[in-house]
Amino acid sequence: MAKDSGTEKNKHTRTEAEPFILVKPDGRIISCNEAFAELLGYDQDELKELRWDIDLTPPEWVNDEKQVMNNIAVTDHPNMFVKEYIRKDGTRIAVEQLINAIKDRRGEVQYYYVFVREIKGKNEKMDIQRKIERGYFSLMGHWPVFAYRCVNDKDWTMKWIHGDFKKITGYDIKEVIDNKVISWGKMIHPDDIERTWGVAEVGMNESRPFQQEYRIVTKDGKIKWVLEMNMGVVNSKGEEFFEGFITDISERKQAEEELKTILVNCHNTLKEQYRLSNKVIYDLQALADQEPNSEKIRQCIKTMLCIQSRTCRVIDSVYIDFDGLNKLAQEIEFIFDGKSYFYPKITSIFSDRR
Repeated sequence: MAKDSGTEKNKHTRTEAEPFILVKPDGRIISCNEAFAELLGYDQDELKELRWDIDLTPPEWVNDEKQVMNNIAVTDHPNMFVKEYIRKDGTRIAVEQLINAIKDRRGEVQYYYVFVREIKGKNEKMDIQRKIERGYFSLMGHWPVFAYRCVNDKDWTMKWIHGDFKKITGYDIKEVIDNKVISWGKMIHPDDIERTWGVAEVGMNESRPFQQEYRIVTKDGKIKWVLEMNMGVVNSKGEEFFEGFITDISERKQAEEELKTILVNCHNTLKEQYRLSNKVIYDLQALADQEPNSEKIRQCIKTMLCIQSRTCRVIDSVYIDFDGLNKLAQEIEFIFDGKSYFYPKITSIFSDRR
């Protein structure tokens, strides 16, 4: 995770010979270098008065770019993204850009920094277009993840996959494309099928990006947890697809289960301690009633009551309603950055764009 500092911003803008820009999550331009300004035909001061998402980005690219930036905010991994910019003279320029986020200590995105490279040659533009058409995303880092496109059907029929699919599932990509050997839907754990399908259909019908966690069964029979982040898209023929990313979160889930076990055991131990202290207080009270000089006993009772009160506070602090949290998580699957999305029908970023 990058750290937020003024020196880091200045370092980028002073030393980077390639076009570079620093922007706020709301699209405001914080800083850029001279190379970026020259690329778009502006002065640096002029660019600071413009919005990156509104003034410099063609309308058809805005939602796609927001989705990429939301993915970066969630995953903490930079992304390569191909798009166009609007130059000062109104012409468009094709670029490939590397985007990453700078977060504060609370984990909230403060800036996005973007390195930009112009796509110049005709052959290179054709290659980039082919990458767009087949849904190519270059994910940096070593997080096990794959990008995909699948048909909107209950088999989740995969049309293309790029990334660590075999590492996550044990299957070769070719075994899953067009359900040649097995479909993605058949890999989903039987207890999670209906929920995942329901979430996906709501996402498609309401044109909202969504994320959900569920289990899959790998080729060797192991159960893994995955996090899916995707969006329903419709091409020019009216065909519906899902496009997005799936990553292995089994280690995180295992850590959560271990933490859950620790907290539950701690909670149960404290409850037992509270029960025993109740018994001790009851016995001391009975003894005090029988003894004429029972001041020391009554002082012990006060001490026990104080301990019991503190025990109650600790019990409350370690108690977590895990079942309630799981239910809540299933009810709020449509979260990327804490907001609900209601986009109009969106044309796929992987097809039909020229």
